[in-house]
Amino acid sequence: MILRDILHALRDLRNDLAAFRAHLDLRLDRNHERQNKMNADIQAALDQIAATKTVALSVEGAVTLMQGQLTDQAASIADLKAQLANGTPVTQADLDALKAGTADLADTVAGLTAAIPANTA
Repeated sequence: MILRDILHALRDLRNDLAAFRAHLDLRLDRNHERQNKMNADIQAALDQIAATKTVALSVEGAVTLMQGQLTDQAASIADLKAQLANGTPVTQADLDALKAGTADLADTVAGLTAAIPANTA
């Protein structure tokens, strides 16, 4: 009789453990789903940060490039002014170089103008 009671108690305990395990599995599944959603949200935030950083670095590079082009153009103009001040005539090659510098700067501005809206969507 005692042995039978012990066996019943063990069977009940086994059933309770199975029910508890099923409950834990359900909770783990829910936690896993929440973790996956949170990981997706975190990844989306990290992707946005990376995109922003990339845009910031691109803008910084573009500004540096334009500053260099403007500095070169300003130096060319200063040289031409000095040349004129010394009475040396401006040659067609001088004018062509000035036009080429202006065209390079215009190309840079046009390229950046087209690139900015493409990366802000």
